This record gives sequence, structure tokens and C-alpha cells, in this order.
Amino acid sequence: MICGLRATHRLKTESNHCVVVWQLYYCTSQITFVAAQLSYYRTFATVGIRFLPSQNCPIAQEARPIIVKLTWKVFERPNFGRCFGGYRDGVKLLFRLSVSPERLVIVNDSIIYPLYEKDKTLETLENLECDISGIMMRKRGQTENLESYFLSISKNAFNHKGFKKFWDNYRPTSDKQKTIKRGERGFSIAMSQCGLSIKSLYKRETFETCLKQLTDAELFQTIKYQAVLYPNIARQGQHLLLSHNIA
Repeated sequence: MICGLRATHRLKTESNHCVVVWQLYYCTSQITFVAAQLSYYRTFATVGIRFLPSQNCPIAQEARPIIVKLTWKVFERPNFGRCFGGYRDGVKLLFRLSVSPERLVIVNDSIIYPLYEKDKTLETLENLECDISGIMMRKRGQTENLESYFLSISKNAFNHKGFKKFWDNYRPTSDKQKTIKRGERGFSIAMSQCGLSIKSLYKRETFETCLKQLTDAELFQTIKYQAVLYPNIARQGQHLLLSHNIA
């Protein structure tokens, strides 16, 4: 039994090809919760993917009828453990239900998908010919790990005893740095040590190579429209643009 979970729906379907566990946090009692997520639900429902939202707060009563129609299952859980806590509960729910998908996709709510009409990220990750794939590989010293906001996991990896052992032993925490260490980095390290292959769509080196190939005009456009987390980097970019009379 997974403590603290409350399943709200079960859709009868025979397809186990792909299950998407989507970790969400939306604290609202308004129908806007559903409106914000309809693109996800409809995308997966129309192609027969089993969509399993992991919700970190109660789902509004007025939202439930719509969600029930478009999801395979949805469950509520306490707001504890950040995204990896929700990932763990979603994966362990699949274990408990004896569901073994051909492809498991784990995503958190920092991702907008599909980003555009013919977004093929799911298919591209599946076609990387490895056990576990992700968008970006991060390097820390001599160790590499997949960034964990969008992971694609093969049936071979899902059924591997090392995969089950990782989630059975994972201890959720709401401390961000501990979650990164135990979860994001710990997952890639544990899977690699099990002999499972890991690949990413992009690496930092690829990004740097692409930047070096840009013309000055293209580089200025990139700086102009970049989204950055740190104010000092934003100021540096603005200063560079102003110094070249680019508004």
C-alpha cells in the first residue's frame, strides 16, 4: 500500500504501451485547474497513452468530472518530497497494480507539452536506443546525470531489479538540494551502476557548439529573447545589447 494516496479514477483500457506519470502542483479550487491542463490530457487521451497525474494538493470537485474523462488514473498525495516524491508514488502505484508499460515517461509541471502542434519529443526520446533517456545531461565533476524534469524509461529498465530497488529505497525530502542529490543525481548514478544505458537529447557541449556557429545577428537575437534565472545575467545581456544599439 502507498500511504497518503487517494486514487480518484480508473479507466478501463488494454493498452500498456506508454504510461505518463505527470507530477503536478496546483493549489486552486477553481475550474481553471482543468483549463490549464486540458492540452496535456487531450494530447495523451487521443493517442491512447495512459495518463497518470500525481497531484500534490486536493483536486477541486468541479474539476473532477472533466479529469475523469481524460485520464487513466489520477491520485492525490501530500505536498511533500518535491517532484521526486511524486515520481516515487506514481512508480510504486504501477508496481502495486502490476502494470509493466513498454514505455514509462516521468514529467514534472515545469514542462509544457506539446510545446507546438507537431512536437515529437516523446517519440524522439524513445528512439534514442537506450534504456533511459532525457532532455539534457548535466555533468558534475566526472559524473553525469540526466536532468529529471522529462525522463523516458524503457520496459527493460522498468522491469530491472535495480530500478525497483531505487524507488523502494528512495527517501523523499522537501529539501531541494537533498532531492537533487538523492533523486536527480542518485537516479542516474544508480541506473548506470546497474548496467542500464542512459542518453540525452542535448549536452552542454552541443549547446556551446551551436552558439559558436551563430552569426552576430543570430547571437544578439538569442540574447534578446533568452529566459534566465539570475538577474545579474539578465543585466549583462541587456548591457551587451545596449552597447551595440540593439533595443
